[in-house]
Amino acid sequence: MKRKTGIYFFLLLSWWVMSCEFELPTLPRLPERWNSKLIIPLLRKSYSFQEMVYDSAASRNNPIFADSLSNRMYYFAVDTPGQLISVNDEYWKLPATKFEMVIDLGTALSAKTGEPVSVFQTAARGELSSRNARIVSAIINDNNGAGINVARIAATLSDTLQNDLDIAITARNFKDHITDTLWLDTLHLTQTNPGSQLTLDLSGDSLFSRDRAAFLDSLEFRLDIIIRDTLRQALTQQLTVDFEIGTLHLESFYGQALASGYLTAQELLSSPDGAEGILFSQADADIVLQNPGNFESLRIVVAGVNRFRPTVKLDTTIFISSGDYRLDLAPVMAVLPDSITFYVEAALALGQYDGGAIGDAVTVGYQLYAPLLVTLPPELQLAAAQPTRFFITDSTTRANISRSQNGAQLDMAVTNRTPFLGKLVLLISSHRMFEQDSIAVGNYGGYQYINDTLYYIGSDTERVLIDTLAIVELPAAIMSADTLLSAGRNSQVYFADSSALALIADTCYFLPKFFLENPDSGQVWLKTNYGIDIESYLNLLFDPSVLNQTEADTADTTG
Repeated sequence: MKRKTGIYFFLLLSWWVMSCEFELPTLPRLPERWNSKLIIPLLRKSYSFQEMVYDSAASRNNPIFADSLSNRMYYFAVDTPGQLISVNDEYWKLPATKFEMVIDLGTALSAKTGEPVSVFQTAARGELSSRNARIVSAIINDNNGAGINVARIAATLSDTLQNDLDIAITARNFKDHITDTLWLDTLHLTQTNPGSQLTLDLSGDSLFSRDRAAFLDSLEFRLDIIIRDTLRQALTQQLTVDFEIGTLHLESFYGQALASGYLTAQELLSSPDGAEGILFSQADADIVLQNPGNFESLRIVVAGVNRFRPTVKLDTTIFISSGDYRLDLAPVMAVLPDSITFYVEAALALGQYDGGAIGDAVTVGYQLYAPLLVTLPPELQLAAAQPTRFFITDSTTRANISRSQNGAQLDMAVTNRTPFLGKLVLLISSHRMFEQDSIAVGNYGGYQYINDTLYYIGSDTERVLIDTLAIVELPAAIMSADTLLSAGRNSQVYFADSSALALIADTCYFLPKFFLENPDSGQVWLKTNYGIDIESYLNLLFDPSVLNQTEADTADTTG
């Protein structure tokens, strides 16, 4: 009986064993992203509002300073010594000038082949320099030396014309001293000779302003274009008329003799992109005159020059009655100029001058004052003046980033010590260039767009890659008027995608751009403690299947 029971137990055990499935042990499945816990300091920098507005790395004089009591900032407060400006010994000479006029005959003359062509009238004008004298009327002397008291006029057709063409020219500011009439002459262009020129001898002639009262600031020539016979072909040619007026030596003139010249320019600090939106609420130039003598008026042309923006000029004439005069420089400061230039013309009394020596002179100086009391627009985009260079010196880390990085956690802490709200955009680039406007790129040497793609052309042609790492809301600071009571702070973790992070495998650059909001658009007096602090770290994520397993060196990874 016991033997049968043992057989039954053996059969039952065999059946149970045969019904079970066994699998060989396997390795744990690798995650798609592995948190490497490799923390890399990315950007730790404080950006003062001064650095956002002015490029402190530019090789220029930095006139910004702060009031030690209120910490309010001033762009400049400059007192230049006076410079002696004298009447030119050759004030009776008018400098030579050149200009041209191009006429599209097909557009200017409405004509059909086989029909006569109506006479076309137009006028060409060229600027006349007034740096030596302002002229109402004058008598030109008899000097007929090379390039003196002469006018040359030449006309050329861009292509042959199967008609003869005449250009009747009237010099509206010159009167022939022999005929006592306006200078008249004609250029003849033929089917076989599509070019012609003539020379006017102006010695002894009269020169005058057309309205006989205003100062002469340009020379005008009337052109009557006459096509002979009926038109034999469609008009597609361009007619170019060149004017070359030599130096005019005056026997005498009615007008004003001038003392003119440039004062020492004020070189200022370069400003980064976006800062041109700031409007200076106060900026003044005080003009200081010493020993004005017989001068009656002073013309001042102030120019704000910025190599990336249009030059802004203020042209003012003041009548001399006391020693000091104030000009409003706010329009000039609107472009945040790299330099400010001053051109002055001091004028003697209106009268008759015969070319005799004039010894009059005046000393002119200026004082500049520009507090950083500004009006910000409702929205303003500012970029840090200089990008921050980044390079990981650990070669194994660089290799792993290049081969296997799969994004990263970007931990950013932002401290706002300004009265502004808005956003911070953190950009990354393979070069120092962060400008993406194709026109503005032309201001930077070596960079250009080719087929809508930005390249740096040096010893090699390299594509410039620019990407966005993060967009962060600026936390609000607590202010009392222009006094900072408490800074706003914000800390957040973002995910940075792998395409942007690919750039950190080699030398790259970071640049924060600040999109500021100023809801009330009120005046703000910038202070030295205004700024935005950024502290950021990368926690790199990798694709573990392709990580380099070799031992890493221990070099510094902050570059």
